[in-house]
Amino acid sequence: MQLERESFVIRFLKRIYNPPIQPRRTIIYDVAKKLSTNPLVNAHADFAVNLLQKSIGLEGSCSSCCISPLAISWALTLCLQECPKLNDAKTEILKAVAGGHSLQDQLDYLCGVAESLAGLAASSTLHLDRYLCVDQDLPLADSYTQSIQGFGSNLVQRVKYSNPEEANEKICTLLNDDPNLASSSKDEISNSIAKALGDPSALLLLAGISFPSIRWTERFDKTATKMRNFCTIKGQKVQVKMMYKFSGETHYSENDQVQRIFLPIATDSQSRKVTRRKLTMALFLPRQKNGLKKLLPKMNGKMLLEWISERDLKCDVHVYVPMFKISNISRLKQPLQRIGASTAFDTRGTLDGIFEGKNAYLGDVIARGHIELTEQGNRSPGLTTSELTESQQDDRILPRPTADRTFKANHSFIYVILTGKGDILCVGAVTE
Repeated sequence: MQLERESFVIRFLKRIYNPPIQPRRTIIYDVAKKLSTNPLVNAHADFAVNLLQKSIGLEGSCSSCCISPLAISWALTLCLQECPKLNDAKTEILKAVAGGHSLQDQLDYLCGVAESLAGLAASSTLHLDRYLCVDQDLPLADSYTQSIQGFGSNLVQRVKYSNPEEANEKICTLLNDDPNLASSSKDEISNSIAKALGDPSALLLLAGISFPSIRWTERFDKTATKMRNFCTIKGQKVQVKMMYKFSGETHYSENDQVQRIFLPIATDSQSRKVTRRKLTMALFLPRQKNGLKKLLPKMNGKMLLEWISERDLKCDVHVYVPMFKISNISRLKQPLQRIGASTAFDTRGTLDGIFEGKNAYLGDVIARGHIELTEQGNRSPGLTTSELTESQQDDRILPRPTADRTFKANHSFIYVILTGKGDILCVGAVTE
């Protein structure tokens, strides 16, 4: 018996000091395993892809975008609180944002996400907004006021519909109006607001997300940023500032369709003990230069979750990513109607329980997104060009550390920002 125990101990020690070599393989993250058990994750991924497909407008402008399916889903859920009966409007909204699951399931999921974002939404890392604008002259039902208290303060904004100019100014302030936005976009939003404010029964939903300036856990090398060609989704070549860093031990994977890389984002509440508050930006780069236009129409939530969850073991990667700033405001009435949530916009009033003795309807849903990518970060990834001689800094002979893979985002790609628990916080595309 003693001999068997010693033999086991010896084998155990050998395994510790001489671990078996693990071959490179695709692994499913523990986070992904947890996500696969929650059907709401699949539903929200479908919602994210639907919004992305409609926002880019493949048959039209094909513009870069930044949208938060989480903020939009959250705002829409505010309309469903205390609806006494399961009518078509409520059913359609739940089907669009929650895959047809119950309102309670949706609320439980949102509360879980809110917990994982605790501390982040109030920091300089990100700003997450969702508001329900109502006419200040219509009294809210007491039961409705009580039901949304757990979501946070100031979610319902009382607006003076009878004074459109004042109301428009307040709503634009809530949207964090950006002076860099095109005047045509501002005019369209103002017209939408004015139309919604024409009827006291109309509800105006505002949903937004803003990343003032992404800070990487490992910053890009500023001295390596150079003007390089970028192929837009329309096939045009433009010059962009292309950032570079050598990223060691980075989660990277690839298949016949896309390359995938996962870059950790530094947060104000970054802590080794609080992993749920960490954020990650996942970049999905089609293999072909015109691949995004072909790939996006075929995408669905299941495909997106597979991209997120399947990652190779960590490897060294040469990372090239364009510096970009995206700021957009969009109306989601038509996109939401196209994915099945149309009854809620019926002017006859299909949303009950919000006002005392009066039904309401959705006038419009306005989404705001802002994101800016620079080289900023907390620590150096290693060798930088500033450490090299002037002759070595020439791009043709620049020595790079040996890496297993190269990720060069020199054409249109998709990005997703994930919480530490793997929930989709933001989705967008760089197309131009």
